[in-house]
Amino acid sequence: MGQLVTDPTGRVGRLDGVLHHVARETGRVLHTEAHIRPVDGSGIEWTADVTLLTLVANTP
Repeated sequence: MGQLVTDPTGRVGRLDGVLHHVARETGRVLHTEAHIRPVDGSGIEWTADVTLLTLVANTP
């Protein structure tokens, strides 16, 4: 958590949480989404599919 990421639209934010949607019967992960907090000061948080996010280089 806390890594800087970017989504396909170009928005940049800090990864705040990850939610795994799991099938009850099989235990298989169906979908994984991330909750992201903006770093541009807009205050508008968003969720995105984890597979579409890219880590921003040189972040602590």
